[in-house]
Amino acid sequence: MDDLVRKYTDMWGLSGENSLGYLCGHPGMVEHSKNILGRIGFGRDNLKEEIYWIPPKPAAAIAV
Repeated sequence: MDDLVRKYTDMWGLSGENSLGYLCGHPGMVEHSKNILGRIGFGRDNLKEEIYWIPPKPAAAIAV
């Protein structure tokens, strides 16, 4: 995913000055992408995010 963000922001000439970013998905992917976009000027004002992830349920204890 990181490579795709870099590839298309470069190819389309996107930056924090001319674009609005929207990240949606797994929290790790969103965080990595925010860091990449932050390096080319995306900040709070032009970067929106939604995190979709349900943490796994803890394993049930086995009574012995």
